[in-house]
Amino acid sequence: MSSRTIFLARLLGLYCLIVALFMFTHRQATIDIVTQMVQSQVQLFFVGLIGISAGLAMVLGHNI
Repeated sequence: MSSRTIFLARLLGLYCLIVALFMFTHRQATIDIVTQMVQSQVQLFFVGLIGISAGLAMVLGHNI
């Protein structure tokens, strides 16, 4: 495995673990945040742009 693959696996794994722990410990805050985001089209649009940008960066940087 390349060092870039291992780095991305560690980065995404740690990110998912931290987000899951936050969501588990702050259930009501998570529900409130998601509800507000779904109701606001501007916030949803920008979160989508950030997600697409991050995904494209991973694909372009790790295209094997």
